[in-house]
Amino acid sequence: MKIYKAFLYTVLLVLIQSLIGLLIGLIFRQIDPNSQVFYDHSLGLFRTFAQLTGYLIFFNYFWKPKINWIQKNDFKINNFKVILLIILIGTGYELIKSPFSDFNNLLKHLNKNNLINHSNYFNHFNIEWIYRSFGVLIIAPIFEEFFYRKYLINNLLLKNSKILALAVSSLCFSIIHFETPNNLIPAFLFGVGSGIIYLKTNKIGYSILLHFFCNSLWLLDVVFGDKFYNYLYKLEFNSTYWIIFFSGILLCYLGLKKITKAKTFKS
Repeated sequence: MKIYKAFLYTVLLVLIQSLIGLLIGLIFRQIDPNSQVFYDHSLGLFRTFAQLTGYLIFFNYFWKPKINWIQKNDFKINNFKVILLIILIGTGYELIKSPFSDFNNLLKHLNKNNLINHSNYFNHFNIEWIYRSFGVLIIAPIFEEFFYRKYLINNLLLKNSKILALAVSSLCFSIIHFETPNNLIPAFLFGVGSGIIYLKTNKIGYSILLHFFCNSLWLLDVVFGDKFYNYLYKLEFNSTYWIIFFSGILLCYLGLKKITKAKTFKS
């Protein structure tokens, strides 16, 4: 696969998902445009049904041969050491996100302006959280890994080096996390880590596990993470804040280094 095709297919996938989501929104708008319940269902289906359907449509028409999509050994993750290393990497990844997600405050700190406390202020569980949890814990880990790691990397490797294939697939992965610019670098770094794990193990199941673990931590952060975020806010980017950040880098580095140096993986 040529590099431009990777970006083209990413845009095409997002377009398919957006069109399906738009159709869902139009249908619910005709039912009751003023109902919050219908709005929640419409938004929830966009995050779940539209995303899932978009992947299935893309795989059906563009993944050739289709038998290469799911293989018997994809989910056979029986290397306990690698599983522990993935937990280590996922934990480290969560620790390195703060300076990027709170980049605006970092700029305020450098300019000696007052910081803004970006706490989540989680209120309660509702129907939106059922949809969001399903999308974040099931659809994203499985289908994003199949597309951005297994599909893109494997096809990019046909005409490009491993480093280039890894970089391009990670950049494509970051593009779909453009909700705010602050997401782009963390998403790219996650893509690199997940891609390295896939290239070394040749099993997408390990990448899916990393994705599931990180997304689980994100959900827990949103629901229970106020104390941690308030703690980081009070640190005001002091030495302790950066020790936490560099500890995350160290955990990711050590985990990935151990995985890349492993000699064999059970089939």
